[in-house]
Amino acid sequence: MELAALLGDQLERLFAEHVDRNCLHAAESGIWPAALWAAVEDFGLRTALVAEAAGGSGLSWSDAGVILQRTGRFAAPIPLGETMIAAALLSRAGIAVPEGVLTFADGRALDVDEGLLEGRLPAVAWAHAASHLVVAAGPPAETRLCLIDLDHVETQPLRTTGRDARDDVVLRGTRPVATAPLDAAATIGILELGALMRASQIAGALRRVMELAVDYANTRQQFGRPIGRFQAIQQSLAQLAAEVAAAEVASAAGWRARDRTEAGLGTTGLGTAGLGEAGYDAAVARIRCSEAARLGAAIAHQVHGAIGVTDEHMLHHFTRRLWLWRLEFGAEAWWAEELGARVLAAGGDRLWPLLTRDDPA
Repeated sequence: MELAALLGDQLERLFAEHVDRNCLHAAESGIWPAALWAAVEDFGLRTALVAEAAGGSGLSWSDAGVILQRTGRFAAPIPLGETMIAAALLSRAGIAVPEGVLTFADGRALDVDEGLLEGRLPAVAWAHAASHLVVAAGPPAETRLCLIDLDHVETQPLRTTGRDARDDVVLRGTRPVATAPLDAAATIGILELGALMRASQIAGALRRVMELAVDYANTRQQFGRPIGRFQAIQQSLAQLAAEVAAAEVASAAGWRARDRTEAGLGTTGLGTAGLGEAGYDAAVARIRCSEAARLGAAIAHQVHGAIGVTDEHMLHHFTRRLWLWRLEFGAEAWWAEELGARVLAAGGDRLWPLLTRDDPA
């Protein structure tokens, strides 16, 4: 926890120096934030989750959660989480991590024929800025982790609510640069990592949204006193604070469960697909953080009124991303259905140990 706190403080200073209104406006207009990315690379974050023996920093998944919360808190317009997780996946699979910006995506929609990839990957984060893409593709018994050179595939830019870069990636008989075999649960495992990444970013952005709402309520005068003095506003802010706390706890628990699973300390799986402790907590984090994003953004805009949607105000930079992030790597409705199906298939004797287990923070 001391390392996580130290890391969080250092990232606060880094992002505070490089991410401001001008940086966000420029990034949303299509200008790559080169200075911000250079600072992140100098900080050693690109390969932070790669083992020290493989040239990385050897940070834990829980440490990654701290980093990702800070990226959300500042709405940092770079694919730091995507690059960190993609590098970790490659390194764990024995594939050399390439230089530059990386991203990863859910590859379940791809067809694989004699090692060639065919299909469309919708709304891949930062695909046009990345050098390589990581996906897990293939039938369950033959799933492979694939590294794709994005310079040799078609990317189609999209306009999104969050205004962060998203691209459809079109693969037409594309041969990966490198592949490695994975177990049958690898595809859903990558989806879990993406869901946890977005959950942590949501938690960070919600905390910044709450800070903006509290500050506005304490300074905006109505009927001769700050609007934060009115009971209705106080109740709304209290509900917002509860959503922030729930999102932070849920996302942190998801990463701790993944650390325990990698260390061989996780609980047994749920159902034939093996949704164990890490998968269960990832699904819960995704569902709870997405719900918090929906409720928290609504409350913040109610407190701010019309000024919250103006281009001059900072609030919309965070709420727009909240609306985008809650839909990526499986929306809460998909995860709720997935979790419910696994729990029902496994039976109550498997669910109860997950609900009652200790979760050492």
